Amino acid sequence: MNVEYSETNRIGDHIWYISDLTKFKSHYPAWKQEYNVPRILREIYEFTV
Repeated sequence: MNVEYSETNRIGDHIWYISDLTKFKSHYPAWKQEYNVPRILREIYEFTV
């Protein structure tokens, strides 16, 4: 996987630090977390090779 780092944010990029999902879950009670970090990284890798 080829990656490139840039200090400049892209238009439309958003920073979302998630530490407590309580408020989010109260707004979206049917939502369930389905992906963990290893799965996300594996899928990124699989779709870029």
